[in-house]
Amino acid sequence: KPQTSKSGRAFFVTSDQRFILKTLARTEADFLLEHLYTYYDHVVRFPHTLLPWHCGLYTLVDKDKGREVILVLEANAFSSQCPIHERYDLKGSVVGRMTPDHLRRGVDPILKDLDLKQRVKLGDTWRGMLLRQLEHD
Repeated sequence: KPQTSKSGRAFFVTSDQRFILKTLARTEADFLLEHLYTYYDHVVRFPHTLLPWHCGLYTLVDKDKGREVILVLEANAFSSQCPIHERYDLKGSVVGRMTPDHLRRGVDPILKDLDLKQRVKLGDTWRGMLLRQLEHD
């Protein structure tokens, strides 16, 4: 069963948790295609990018019903061999960026910007790497 985002788009996670398949509007797909070469050059030049890793863009067509579904395949940013104790979907905004209590109590909730109440201590080296990558991205 697909999950849905706030935007109403459906998304699926593979059984091994490594990839996410999301539905897109035609305008979103056109935007990705328009920026594909620039995006590709960027991820090759900066392999530690914090941008989503797009792996494929597909269109499924039901010719009988005249409908199409556009899907993008992305690497799952939350897929890791290391244990993850908290997950955050950070957008850099404060508008609507707090997880409601009923979702916070669920299994493995994904928290938002205003839920982050503690400082993240990275050390000088990691902090520098993160700030440089953010600047590149």
